[in-house]
Amino acid sequence: SPPSRPIGPVTPLTRLTQADLLEPTGDVDISNVTFRFLSAQGADEYIVQVSDSPGFPSNRAVTIPLREKLANQDIGGQILTIPNQNLSGRFGAVQTLYWRVGYRYSRDVNPPEGGWVFSQVRSFTVLTVPPSPPG
Repeated sequence: SPPSRPIGPVTPLTRLTQADLLEPTGDVDISNVTFRFLSAQGADEYIVQVSDSPGFPSNRAVTIPLREKLANQDIGGQILTIPNQNLSGRFGAVQTLYWRVGYRYSRDVNPPEGGWVFSQVRSFTVLTVPPSPPG
């Protein structure tokens, strides 16, 4: 008889790269940050982590969940957005911040350690003074 097919979900294996982390980059007003990134094929839950250290120690990192659900997690490369995040109470001006995306399949029978696969890390710089309002 033919071999049986695997049963159960599988952790997304493709690691998101810096190119998949669309924004923020450059100088950013941390009182209103929008995170935009591409989805990973097979993942249905996402978080963004922000830290002042590229190692993301738990006492110096902020975790922001993506609230929307994907229509089809089997399609990678969809643009996902977490808008209007105020990080000014957690981080100060004139510093570099690092961010990454964690993703997983929520019903995975064999999740990676900690439950999340993490993207490569991208950075942005906090503006010293918030930009003037337009107009």
